[in-house]
Amino acid sequence: PFLSPFMIQTSHDARSSMKLCELPDFKKCFTLFLTMLLISTCFNASAQVETAAFDLSINKLTALQNREAKTLEDLKHGTQVLSHGRKTKTVLLSLPGLHESPFQLKTLNQFFFDEGANVVSLHLPGHQQKDENAINQVTAQEWEDAVSEAITMARGLGDELIVLGYSTGGVLAVQAA
Repeated sequence: PFLSPFMIQTSHDARSSMKLCELPDFKKCFTLFLTMLLISTCFNASAQVETAAFDLSINKLTALQNREAKTLEDLKHGTQVLSHGRKTKTVLLSLPGLHESPFQLKTLNQFFFDEGANVVSLHLPGHQQKDENAINQVTAQEWEDAVSEAITMARGLGDELIVLGYSTGGVLAVQAA
């Protein structure tokens, strides 16, 4: 049915057949070609934009993990990323509580990942640092800025963002909403 406006009958006898785009219908053929090319280009461009956004988010998260690695007492406490290697329907951003880290949320994060979501579990500044006094020097604004940056990065990993926080992370999640 979609192609019927572009089909022409080639004869009127018992052996009649329909052919697509005979020479006299060049304008119809050209219009069909351009329409299909445009549709194909739109889908392709959309996929490229999504892939670029995903890749940019992954690169920014990797850079964040590299910065954290210089100050953390143990890498297991740093920002964790569980990725399916592509943008998913849902992405979870989980925020730990005071004196905690993504390590304490690993079971919850794994559950969401197993259900098909990409997951970012944020390390909050000042927590689990080599410098034990770092927690006393961090400000609430630094935590809010870290959450805001993480939200921006997480949005590239999924269509729908869920921000989930425990204790202090819960307060930061509500403030970010």
